[in-house]
Amino acid sequence: MRNAASRPPDGFTLIEVLIALNLVTIALSVVGALLGLSIRASEEARARTIAALLARQKLESLRSSPAPLALAPGALDSNVAGFFDVVDSSGQPFASGSNVPFAGLYVRRWTGDLVAVTGVPLETVTVLVMPAVSADGQVSRRGSSVQLSTVRLPR
Repeated sequence: MRNAASRPPDGFTLIEVLIALNLVTIALSVVGALLGLSIRASEEARARTIAALLARQKLESLRSSPAPLALAPGALDSNVAGFFDVVDSSGQPFASGSNVPFAGLYVRRWTGDLVAVTGVPLETVTVLVMPAVSADGQVSRRGSSVQLSTVRLPR
């Protein structure tokens, strides 16, 4: 028969349990941080996708317009009357007093320029879309802004 002194103890010691809990806590902290980064990256990708769609929508509208596009120096840097609008994520103009939160608003700015390529006059059309932070078109130049350009024959 074995005596009690030579028998291995049953279960875990307190120090083993504390070490295991510490490792689990560290692992869960890392998973939580990665989850937060993933959510922010997903929100940024969504905002950039919406901005790209809104930019393309406006670019196609300007490109197919029969009227010549007026030149507006600095229209991409600030809100110049007639060269910007505030829209929601579906491209509908923002009406003050509506219930759209500012987080769902975008500012579109556009401008045109005349260039000559091998003697052929062309008009460049550029659209910049950024998330709005207020109804009057104030923007924050975050990473989710999108700028698209194209050329067309002058009208």
